[in-house]
Amino acid sequence: SFVFAIITISLIFWSGISLFGLFIVLSPGFVVFASLFGVYAFVAALLLIVAALFFFKRDLFNSVTVFIINLSAGFFFDYAFKILKPHQQKRISSFLDPSADPLGAGYNALQAKVAIGSGGFFGKGFLNGNQTQLRYIPQQWTDFIYCVIGEEFGFIGSVLVIALFLIIFLRLFKLSATAKDKFSVLIIIGVLTLLFSHFAINIGMNLGITPVIGLPLPFLSYGGSSLLINMVMLGIVMNIYRNRKLHT
Repeated sequence: SFVFAIITISLIFWSGISLFGLFIVLSPGFVVFASLFGVYAFVAALLLIVAALFFFKRDLFNSVTVFIINLSAGFFFDYAFKILKPHQQKRISSFLDPSADPLGAGYNALQAKVAIGSGGFFGKGFLNGNQTQLRYIPQQWTDFIYCVIGEEFGFIGSVLVIALFLIIFLRLFKLSATAKDKFSVLIIIGVLTLLFSHFAINIGMNLGITPVIGLPLPFLSYGGSSLLINMVMLGIVMNIYRNRKLHT
């Protein structure tokens, strides 16, 4: 659902929504995320919202309405957190403080960071990683595949993987500029957003900067259905590029 929200927002933006409209859509999520880190972060987020409202210079009614929506979003999160299932609450808690449950909800995130850190600059070599080969990291072939790369191929291998993904993302962004109709542009942007969100969240999970929500790393994580869907999406994009002259 989180990835679906990201894709929806990106498509709304590329459909021509104003900057103020995008601010209204994104600001409640920003306040909710800030509220995860306590009262001070919540208050700081509200102050940033107020500063942004001054920047947009809307009338008093619109500004107050937007502020009340953001204020309500922060308080609503506290209620929503209480109705989550226990394992969902543990995922959020382990994201904020993995060391609070090092043998439970925070185990994967902690071990993944240990694996990446132990790889050093050049890595320990293919199939020579202690953390990965001794199976200290569960699901290392799916959700935590990136820490395998970090341990066995080091900083160089990790950066190389990120660079290859960035080439794909930049190429997709460039292809969106060559599309001749809005529908084709939205398809390409949707594919780009989906792949980028999986990429960013998965690597963030391995680095401990995003919650562990079980998203695979595109084209690298084990899983036939994920690979098939990703290849189909890229095939659709290439077909749009191939037939771009037919829309002129």
